[in-house]
Amino acid sequence: MRYCEKSNLHEQDHYPSAPFNHHPDFYIRKLEKKLARSGFERKPHETYEQFFIRIKEKTFSPQDIPSLMTVIRIHKQLRFGPRPISGNDLAILEAETDRLIQKLSDPGRSVRDKSGAGTGIDNYDPGS
Repeated sequence: MRYCEKSNLHEQDHYPSAPFNHHPDFYIRKLEKKLARSGFERKPHETYEQFFIRIKEKTFSPQDIPSLMTVIRIHKQLRFGPRPISGNDLAILEAETDRLIQKLSDPGRSVRDKSGAGTGIDNYDPGS
């Protein structure tokens, strides 16, 4: 058995709740990368949850907050939970992540844009 095959088997054993071929952080990293391209960086000490909570009101409309919290909840269960997530939860994680990314990409959607730059993202950070 080659090393990479053994590594894949080990990862499957380590993440029993991963009923798919992606790393458990795949979807959350996808959202993080989109936010980084829009000027929002996760600080080295921040968890994904801390990062999203810190920027949620600057980047997402109030209607999007439940979706963001759903992504966080399912990610935590997938990554750290003692039980596997269901196929339904995985579908929700994928759909909600893609929907949030789409809203970040489309300035006509409900994501906040106070900057007027047409990005769909408010890059103003009074804490910086």
